[in-house]
Amino acid sequence: MRRHRKSVPVRFSSILQVESLRFSTCFYLPFILLSMLHSIRQFIEALQDPYGLTRTLGEIEVCRSSDGDPLRWVGNSAVVFKIRCGSRYKMLKCYTRPMEHLEAIYQEKLLRQELYVWQADGQGEWCDVVVDDWIEGITLYESVMRSADSGDKAHLSNLARQFDRLALELLESDWAHGDLKPENILLDESGTLRPVDFDAMFLPVFAGEKSPELGTAAYQHPGRTAEDFDASIDDYSIATISTTLHALALEPGLLARYNRGEGTMQLLIGAGLAGVAFTIPTTFFFQASLAVFWLLAFSSATHDIAADGFYMLALDSHEQAFFVGIRSTFYRIAIIAGQGVLVMFAGFLENSTGNIPLAWSVTFFILGGLFLALFLYHRYILPLPKGDKPSATVTPSTILKEFFATFASFFKKKQAFVAILFMLLYRFPEAQLAKLVTPFLVDPREVGGLGLSTAEIGLVYGTIGTIGLTLGGILGGIAASAGGLKKWIWPMALAISLPDAVFIYLSSALPDNLWIVNICVFIEQFGYGFGFTAYMLYLIYYSDGEHKTAHYAICTAFMALGLMLPGMAAGWLQEQMGYENFF
Repeated sequence: MRRHRKSVPVRFSSILQVESLRFSTCFYLPFILLSMLHSIRQFIEALQDPYGLTRTLGEIEVCRSSDGDPLRWVGNSAVVFKIRCGSRYKMLKCYTRPMEHLEAIYQEKLLRQELYVWQADGQGEWCDVVVDDWIEGITLYESVMRSADSGDKAHLSNLARQFDRLALELLESDWAHGDLKPENILLDESGTLRPVDFDAMFLPVFAGEKSPELGTAAYQHPGRTAEDFDASIDDYSIATISTTLHALALEPGLLARYNRGEGTMQLLIGAGLAGVAFTIPTTFFFQASLAVFWLLAFSSATHDIAADGFYMLALDSHEQAFFVGIRSTFYRIAIIAGQGVLVMFAGFLENSTGNIPLAWSVTFFILGGLFLALFLYHRYILPLPKGDKPSATVTPSTILKEFFATFASFFKKKQAFVAILFMLLYRFPEAQLAKLVTPFLVDPREVGGLGLSTAEIGLVYGTIGTIGLTLGGILGGIAASAGGLKKWIWPMALAISLPDAVFIYLSSALPDNLWIVNICVFIEQFGYGFGFTAYMLYLIYYSDGEHKTAHYAICTAFMALGLMLPGMAAGWLQEQMGYENFF
């Protein structure tokens, strides 16, 4: 058996990961569109009434869905239609961007200047297409997903044997598919696996050339380049798919366990924190930290959306009300650990070692280890809600269509404008206050601050304040669960803003008693925790519907915007007015 010259261990977690396909498709699609020959829309318009628009095929009939639309399957370089030509069903493949090697690959199946496509100006031109026999069946990907979901070990075992027979044929041949993946393998009506979509194919006649297509990254050797173009390019894909199928035949639940996104985000966060720890002692720590913090911010935001969506799928509306309080509790525990305990620990290391970079490097190492531990827990232990299932059919067309449809449907919701204003303005006072609390606690008394040390800030705001926040969140969740959002919306709206007045006292009196500072911060944070419950419940309830997780993500975007915009002006206002007048 041949081996790819760049051999690495096969990782199960990289197999059947549609996220990789989705990301690569969404990222590259705009660039693909720039070099299009013809758009998908042009082909659809031509095939709506194809009479007289074909040169050698004669009269053809396009198969349609129940909605009357032409049946089509979209890839990153072509769109495939199911047509009836005479008494036989055929596959009609129309290309949206220039492709190499088509004549050598498809030979007589490539029909030059076959289909007439209209342009926007009313003119048109003849374009090349590929026509082949239609294979009725489903993709190996769809079959695996269904079988794994139902726990059908027998069918998965049969798929594994079928694929091994196909793999043996491929390995013994002098050609290679070039983009072998479950989506490009059909299970026909007789139960036979048949590869399709040979656009990236290697043939002996191509020896010495560079590969014009590198296939789908999730199924290709990570070290493959355009120079790697020979009969061995399928070896890695074969090994990974075969390993996956045999593993699933033994334990179908592995697919659900490894096909997750939130664990990946936790892994990235942990790696990012470790990266900060490594770069702090260096001379370029500032630039490196900025780059790593961008990764952390992206991963954290993505993780938040995934985590909230996870519980929205797992809990009903009544449970969600109580969950908001519980969620806030553990969120605040994390803040106590991050902003309180760990900051106090960093302050202790600063004082005991006299080495500030070392102190913070150790702190970030601890945080990185914590997130790596959470990643392992969520990857291997956390159960999944029944409604959390990956899509069985993912194509560039469906991704873009669903994205725009989902986004548009959010703004078609009842009273969308009022809802957006609520999301932006509910935390307006807190959004300004939050940005200046830490500078106020740190700045010396000469400029209007309280002049607290790092360890004292960890105690006051990171620990005592967070305890108040936690208690407020718990009581808010209990209250909302018992009385409902409608009853508590106004008391909670007042609770999140009125306690901010304690900073008016702190900025005017500048007390040096740490107990007084702790009590004031506790009151403000308790009110915020209690009032924030209504805000989160509103986002959950407003997002409810067909696209609840996607709509919730949009809501959280407006929530973040409502914090960012007032916060941007807070620093300037403080500089103009001073802490006392600002508060």
